[in-house]
Order: sequence, then structure tokens, then C-alpha cells
Amino acid sequence: MNAPVLRLNAANSRKVIAAARLLDSDKPGEVLASARGMGRIILASLGNSDDRNWQELAGYCACRRRELDARDWLFVCDMAFAKKNLRATPEQENRLRSIATRLEAGEI
Repeated sequence: MNAPVLRLNAANSRKVIAAARLLDSDKPGEVLASARGMGRIILASLGNSDDRNWQELAGYCACRRRELDARDWLFVCDMAFAKKNLRATPEQENRLRSIATRLEAGEI
């Protein structure tokens, strides 16, 4: 199963690159601020990406199965292994987005 592809727009790409350069700083505060900034940009891009379809979300969530409760894991498993030509209902897609968002935010 493939992990979802992160797609950053040009502005966010520049911000991540600038922040990544600070990871080599000898000042711990700069390193921490840089890592947190990169995380915020990346997580925001994942959560708001229209390119991220339900199959990518299901794959992402399935890769983090150890963090899911049994109910969410059964749902994610059903979605992740669904036939590729099937379509998710809006409710299913919303639930996947909710699970992925909670995983990314560390709420699960």
C-alpha cells in the first residue's frame, strides 16, 4: 500500500525549505521552532488538499492502524481494501477525513 503524496503549493514549499535550513542550527530554540513550523505547514497542506482522495486517506490511516481504536480500524480497513472502481459516499469520505485529521493532530 502506498503512502499518500504530499503536494505543497509554491509558497508553502519555499517556507518548508527555509525552515529545513534552520534544522542545522546550533541553537536548540531555532531547531524546535523550525520543526514545529514545518509540521504546521505540512499538516495544514494535508488537511486542506483537494487532491487527496478517499483512497489516499484510507491508505494513510491504514498505515497508522496501531493508533486507531477497533471501530475506526474496521472502517479504515474496509475502505482501504475496497475495490478501486468503487466510490466513497460523502459520509464515508468525511469520516476518513476526520480520522486522518485526528491522526495528524495526535488526537488519537
